[in-house]
Amino acid sequence: MGKIDFFHKLESMTEKAFLGNKLTIYRIKYPNSYMRLVNIQVNFGSRDYMLKSQNNIQYLPYGTAHFLEHLMFWKGNHNVYEDFFKRNAILNAFTTYTDTNFMFNTRPEFVSENLEELFSILNQHQLNDAIVEQEKRVIKNEIDTAKMDQWVDKHYRMLHLLCNGSPVSIYPAGNHSDIDSLTTKELKTAYQTFYQPKNMKLFIIGGREELDDIISHKLESYENNQEHCSLSRHLEPHCDLLSKDVFQNYKSNIGISGFMIGVLLPRSKDNELLLKQKVYWEIFLRALFHIGSPFIQELQKSNKIFLQNLAMHTHFTEDVSFIILDLQGEKSEILFEAWNANILNDRKKLSQWLSYGKEVFLNNIIYESDYLRKLFDWISDYAYYDCSLLKVYQIVENMRDDDFLRLMHFFIEAKKVYISYT
Repeated sequence: MGKIDFFHKLESMTEKAFLGNKLTIYRIKYPNSYMRLVNIQVNFGSRDYMLKSQNNIQYLPYGTAHFLEHLMFWKGNHNVYEDFFKRNAILNAFTTYTDTNFMFNTRPEFVSENLEELFSILNQHQLNDAIVEQEKRVIKNEIDTAKMDQWVDKHYRMLHLLCNGSPVSIYPAGNHSDIDSLTTKELKTAYQTFYQPKNMKLFIIGGREELDDIISHKLESYENNQEHCSLSRHLEPHCDLLSKDVFQNYKSNIGISGFMIGVLLPRSKDNELLLKQKVYWEIFLRALFHIGSPFIQELQKSNKIFLQNLAMHTHFTEDVSFIILDLQGEKSEILFEAWNANILNDRKKLSQWLSYGKEVFLNNIIYESDYLRKLFDWISDYAYYDCSLLKVYQIVENMRDDDFLRLMHFFIEAKKVYISYT
């Protein structure tokens, strides 16, 4: 099967639907899968600490979205995890910068009852003061554990230098002071503002079942809460571009030396431009920073410096966009200097680089889609931009040498944050 055939087939197996209460549903059929993956995504993430009304801005403590994620596992004084387990479903949850996700895996015959129960929990939650205080202790322990993880620590150290003042530089669970100050009233306000069907997406991945055979009419019976309809998300764009390069040394106990590079990118409120920017940069990074790319392989060979790993992190939202590279291995800083010294000299190979970047990016989607969780990650990632993976394929195919060259010059000329760690 050719690449274009894969994306057309995936498109034909994907259905997007809406219930009367404005819940958005993505149904992705995957005939060969034995299990089903179900995810309810609430459009409320760690960035959402400001709510606006007609007259003012109301502030929530950092970590509110993550805190509510924890509370959703409680029904009165009872933790619902075991209930799902008894119904043959493994329930999990996680909070990102943009949203909160509640996911379970199960066999096809148990999808409907577990989905109905989870949707009920998310739309009918009653706050319990005792559980709030209990979860404060749990989450502060979680924060302490994260701070001891030096991979996490150096990542947020980079974000603090690169995007200081943006909520992206704050760990999603917040800090101890945020958790201590969080009140039941603030939690209720956040819950009533964001936990509404119109602010949720439902993903059902795997199998051949039709939506009508999965979705209960009870899901449509949950109405959107009108009490806090006067409140909405308020995003402040991050405008502080770097005026000069920033260098920092970081001593760690992770047993690996390396070199991190952070670049702040232009923002865009235009969804189409933001989407194209994301796809183009994903291709650019795979072309010139993928550890298997011919350019990196040749640099390692000619400089006799061999990386243990080369990790890439990208972020593209309307309020802040950036890329972070993490070159892991001895003398990786010298390898990046060689990258800068050779990149323009080898620009005659630009078409080859672009072709390689496209190939690796599309192969990532195709091969990883054999796993339901990876397929969910890809579909969910681009659903944020209201974009199908077929449209992503078309954007990839339409990227030209001039587009690649423009990104290359921007990357070379941009002011950067550098962290050298040992």
